[in-house]
Amino acid sequence: ATFMPEHACLPGTRAGVLKTINEWTMAPDSIYLLTAPAGAGKSTIAHTVASQAKENGILGGCFFLHRDFNERRDPHMVINSLAFQLAHFDLEIAKNIRNILTSDPDLVSSRSLHNKFLNLIVKPVKHVANVKGTILLVIDDLDALD
Repeated sequence: ATFMPEHACLPGTRAGVLKTINEWTMAPDSIYLLTAPAGAGKSTIAHTVASQAKENGILGGCFFLHRDFNERRDPHMVINSLAFQLAHFDLEIAKNIRNILTSDPDLVSSRSLHNKFLNLIVKPVKHVANVKGTILLVIDDLDALD
């Protein structure tokens, strides 16, 4: 469910939208929602953005949903996977997640998406004392969620 560089845009293509997204990644506390009709290349752009973010050291995590695979449509899997990737991205985030899971070991299996997202993604990142800069999360094909 991670990005695949071979699925990225061909060199020189989608330059305008990629420039816009790269500029947006420098804005604090923001969400970028890329919408377009099916087949317009949103997933290709998402693979490109994730690949570039990885090269630039700002990719906190990514998840590429897929309609044909149930495990890649489960919102709990998305949150768990992003939390795992964030923990590998930053040691302090990892410590924050560990502290939360130590006090609430059943959180990973919780059925509350709100509680899980808040405690495994938002709080661990929000409570980082020395944020190194941008932390980018890329999620592709949100409408494929169950």
